[in-house]
Amino acid sequence: MVAGKLKRKRGEDEKPARALEGIAIVSNRCDQLEDVPWIAETRGEVYGLSNTVYNDPKPWPKVELGKKLKEAVQEAVDKNLDEAALAERLFSVLDTDTLPKHPDMSLADYIKELKQSIFVPAIGDESHRKAMADAVARGPGHFATDDQKAAESLQLGERPDPPTKPNLGFEVGLYGTQRQTVIMVDWDGNVSYRERALWDGNGNPIERGKGDEVFRFKIEGWES
Repeated sequence: MVAGKLKRKRGEDEKPARALEGIAIVSNRCDQLEDVPWIAETRGEVYGLSNTVYNDPKPWPKVELGKKLKEAVQEAVDKNLDEAALAERLFSVLDTDTLPKHPDMSLADYIKELKQSIFVPAIGDESHRKAMADAVARGPGHFATDDQKAAESLQLGERPDPPTKPNLGFEVGLYGTQRQTVIMVDWDGNVSYRERALWDGNGNPIERGKGDEVFRFKIEGWES
């Protein structure tokens, strides 16, 4: 979890002009409060988090690729793009597919390759492909709900780390990136939260942008 405020540091007349309050990376990797790392304390920096430890000397390739988000933001500034255009540029980074292709590799073995790519195309064994085909044969579906079996994930018993509770909505079919999210926060604490669905509940691909939802809200206590 990350916690904090990406806002200008108070007392800016006494601080560097680009100073921010920063955010903390809170996880079970820290035994003491003072061990919690703080990041993003200066404007213009970019950070990437993954399922490995934050200070891993060998960052995952997908994390390094994700840092190209900074280039996307700079391009938006240089070209004076509006919010919608910036969001599309950020989504294009999330579409980066550098996953090694191993047609004959089992899905369980493929899991260790996922750190290579931001975007994960639909992958799986023959049983997963059959489950996907059966779902698609039912025709167009809605977005996954808690009573609907979508086509994004592995069957529960075949996961490398089976969950203790049923995973709502994602139970059979192929594994891959099912949704993408872009969150933007302005200096006044206004948030735009964009979520892009890539597959419907029956495993049919959704055209980019057709499954988007946008939520806007103000962060409570931003000025306190």
